[in-house]
Amino acid sequence: MSHNQDMHRTTFNLAMRAAFRWLLLACLLSLCVWPPNGSAQLAAPTNYLAQVVGRLEKVWPNNHLVNLVFHGHSVPAGYFQTPTVDSLHAYPNLVRAALAQKFPHAVINVIVTAIGGEDAVKGAARFDAEVLTHKPDVVFLDYALNDRRIGLTNAEAAWTEMIQKALAAGVKVILLTPTPDQSAKLDDPNDPLNQHAGQIRRLAAQYHVGLVDSLAQFQAAVAGGTPLTNLMAQVNHPNAAGHKLVADELLKWFEAVPAVVNQDYADGRPAAKYRLDAEDAGVVLRHGDGPGRCDYLGARDIWVWESQGGYFMHYDGAGTNAWLACLATSRDLTNWTKLGPVLSLGQKNEDDSASASYGTTFFDGSKWQMFYLGTRRATPAPNLIPSTPYVTMKATARSPAGPWTKQPGVVPFRCQPGTYFSDTASPGCIVRQGREYLMFFSAAARHNNKLQRTLGLARTKNLDAAWQPDAQPIVPSTEQIENSSLYFEPANHTWFLFCNHVGLEGRAEFTDSVWVYWTQDLNHWNPEAKAVVLDGNNCRWSRKCIGLPSVVQVGQRLAVFYDAPGGDSTSHMQRDVGLAWLKLPLTAPASITK
Repeated sequence: MSHNQDMHRTTFNLAMRAAFRWLLLACLLSLCVWPPNGSAQLAAPTNYLAQVVGRLEKVWPNNHLVNLVFHGHSVPAGYFQTPTVDSLHAYPNLVRAALAQKFPHAVINVIVTAIGGEDAVKGAARFDAEVLTHKPDVVFLDYALNDRRIGLTNAEAAWTEMIQKALAAGVKVILLTPTPDQSAKLDDPNDPLNQHAGQIRRLAAQYHVGLVDSLAQFQAAVAGGTPLTNLMAQVNHPNAAGHKLVADELLKWFEAVPAVVNQDYADGRPAAKYRLDAEDAGVVLRHGDGPGRCDYLGARDIWVWESQGGYFMHYDGAGTNAWLACLATSRDLTNWTKLGPVLSLGQKNEDDSASASYGTTFFDGSKWQMFYLGTRRATPAPNLIPSTPYVTMKATARSPAGPWTKQPGVVPFRCQPGTYFSDTASPGCIVRQGREYLMFFSAAARHNNKLQRTLGLARTKNLDAAWQPDAQPIVPSTEQIENSSLYFEPANHTWFLFCNHVGLEGRAEFTDSVWVYWTQDLNHWNPEAKAVVLDGNNCRWSRKCIGLPSVVQVGQRLAVFYDAPGGDSTSHMQRDVGLAWLKLPLTAPASITK
């Protein structure tokens, strides 16, 4: 090998090591975003500026002036290579230009109150007279680059003062961590620049305001192979490419996602106030061609899971003699092979004599467990729609593909008169917590001759024994929800519980949307902490009716399966299976405490 090749390899290895250090530091710093105090958390980009975005979307004569104030030092002021000022390519103007294109009917006033060389103490001293006087809708604070000379304590006091004043005035606040200084040791967590960045992250979480982590974006770019010098105009000022990095992060807070839902039902049933919109991919499994005409009248009520790199789907096939749990398999979630029913009807005197459907699964480490819906009642042929009361029944298998052996001697739980599950006690998702298993089961009871639906928690330490339902549901029965699928987001230690909501149009009830509830404690759920994930607004092919969800993680996305009849239909029949996607990590659209 030549001397030049040796030098090339050495240079490459050094670059890779440096990139790894940058990437490791970015990962370590990201852990600082969520402080140990569980009550403090960052505002969510999906809804923090929802009201501001709402104003930007309005059209004359209903539109209003929106004031965005950028307060800080030389970087937002537009200094590139001092003394040159290029404000047109600085991030405040890049934001203004992008917003003007995104919201062509908005009157946007970007006000830059930044002064080159200033630190947060001086910025706080003129905050009332030169920032709040503009009646801003949003204030952006960027001082950390110069705050190193005043120290962490003084900087924290000044930032806190500005944050508190803005919040007291009803102004939204977004904090920015510093852009780089090439003289700093950016791969050293103890470098003052990194320490100030960490303090800003903690303040953003403490006050539940927005955060744009500029420093982390530069670190990620360098870790991805971009030399830092390519992003800098001089040692401590970014160039146009560096400013664009910051602007792109700022613009994420102005995504026009409708965060607040204006939905009212005639009978007063609660509506979700927020949205966590999934991106719909359309139909992935159509009814009608299953083996033995097993789904010739519809495919619905899905349960999807992954095992050893393959995907399995149980779906209710509306066939010639009943609705039965059927199996389909896939390697990519969009192309499915139908394999026919996995359960048969029970005998006349058995609880699954009219339907053996909705087969939820759980692997206990040695064998597969299925909890499925049974009923003795169904509507007349040909539809044969299962009718309440619904009960939970059990089967087991050595393989996720079956064959499944029914366990009639195992009675998980049954409907109980006088409870919230007097008419329905059907299966749902299972999670192990400590030494016990929790099942989020569907529950329903009649009140004033109207069926009210919710989810309950049942518990057991033995999957082949009886379960004990909690005395109260996880949310009130007036929520009108059913069927559960659970996802845990490790990035923020939050559980997301997906279900379908039963809506009302005239006197007709039908599943109108997929909802999600969120909590950090599986045993406690707040009925206000919920959002619409999928409905007629973001489903590409079904405008009114959206059915039961099942979720499964696929890399950095969460697949959300659902069923629907399509168009304006609300029928139980002729349904197909659709797929929508949510990007991970999931962030709750609002922070709601009891």
